[in-house]
Parts: sequence; structure tokens; C-alpha cells
Amino acid sequence: MKIVRLEDTTLEDVKHRPRQGRFERRRLLEGETGTPENFHFQMVRTYGDFFSPRHHHNFDQVRYQIEGTFDFDRNGKMSPRIRLPSSCNSAAPAAAATCPPISSSKASPS
Repeated sequence: MKIVRLEDTTLEDVKHRPRQGRFERRRLLEGETGTPENFHFQMVRTYGDFFSPRHHHNFDQVRYQIEGTFDFDRNGKMSPRIRLPSSCNSAAPAAAATCPPISSSKASPS
């Protein structure tokens, strides 16, 4: 098991990407590129101006909401205590359309 201390990671302000609005991340763990078992585990913070249209990936994606509320437009809002409707699950297999995330309020600093 590998343990990563948050304090030992770098907070990146992500720029030059296709999404609108502010987006920060900490890369926590990564697998070996080019292998079937490859993975990318990151902690992300979005801000009130963040927007992403409905889209899909060629990989599985799992979201876990730690704090705040994240607006998935017509499919509802996700928070630590609220499950989204099945049409907008927080786990999306490869090629499944994801709900368009819209951050409804500025995230609080950690």
C-alpha cells in the first residue's frame, strides 16, 4: 500500500484545458502509462465559474464528493449526503455519457 500525504503533493491551478472556469487538482497516485491497469487518482476542487458540457471518456470514472454541492444540471446536485438519480450516477463506465458538471458555488479552501 502506498500512502500519500496531502501536504506532500502540489496544488495545480489547471490551465490550457477545454473546460471553462477555475479548476485545481492534486495528483495523488498514478499507474503505469500504457498498461491495462493504468489509473489516475486526483483530488479536484472546482469553483463557481466552472462548467463542463455533457461528455464521455474512454475510461471508467468515479466521483466522491467530500464537501460542498456540485450541480449536474438537469440530473440534480451531488453533495456528500445526496445520491444522484440513476441517470446521473457518480460512477461512469468507459464511453458512458457523464452529466454536465456545473459548480454552483465557490469551494471552500482546504
